[in-house]
Amino acid sequence: RRVILPQTLRRLAPPAVNLITRMIKTTSLVVLIGVFAASRFVVIPPNEVGMVSGSAKTGDVKIILPGGRDFVWPILQTIRYLPMTQQTVALGVEAEDKIKVFVSAVAAIKVGDNDAAIRAAAQRFMGKAQIEGAIAEATTEALEGTLRSIVGAMTVSDLISDREALQQQVLDGAETVLAGMGLAIDTLQINKIEDNDGYIASLGVPERKRVEQEARIATANAEALAAAAEATSQATVAQQQRDMAIKKAALKK
Repeated sequence: RRVILPQTLRRLAPPAVNLITRMIKTTSLVVLIGVFAASRFVVIPPNEVGMVSGSAKTGDVKIILPGGRDFVWPILQTIRYLPMTQQTVALGVEAEDKIKVFVSAVAAIKVGDNDAAIRAAAQRFMGKAQIEGAIAEATTEALEGTLRSIVGAMTVSDLISDREALQQQVLDGAETVLAGMGLAIDTLQINKIEDNDGYIASLGVPERKRVEQEARIATANAEALAAAAEATSQATVAQQQRDMAIKKAALKK
């Protein structure tokens, strides 16, 4: 037995080792396939859009919306990301209507939500080194051009009398230009309308005086009404007191 047992083990050892080796190789292959599949399975962040190239022979780019997921094949497909985050851009233009006027505004912009806007923005900005910076620059140029042309066609009085109308004109004028780039304006706010000569401030003096005069008149009227009401109340109280005295005298008599 001492001689036969080692020989039997030596005869059984190579098949067992081969089996264990094959199991290790198979397990390693399964793990590698799992790691590879996991590396090609993408989940899109909530503030970005995934753009998959090579998903169709026609050249159409597949859009994966924020929060979506998909499998991207290696070699055959590539994925790039387009930011959907809202950005704030500052605007400042100068126009002249007898006097030089400076108008500043702030706009909140982002890539449009529909497929057409996303594709248009991708075609225009995806090749840029800094996509968000390129979007902000293009939007600023478009909005400032529109704002400058509108301000130049308006009088100073019109500018300061109705800012909401000015904002709406800028929005309407820039909408088509921005839509062509796949961008949309969420809000636009005119911050300041000013000049270096104090002309705008002087335009507000008559209005301010009128408001102050109306306020003084309203105060005087209110005080007069209060005094009249007080006098009426006192007269009523005096009359009631006289009537009471007469009644008491009659009862006493």
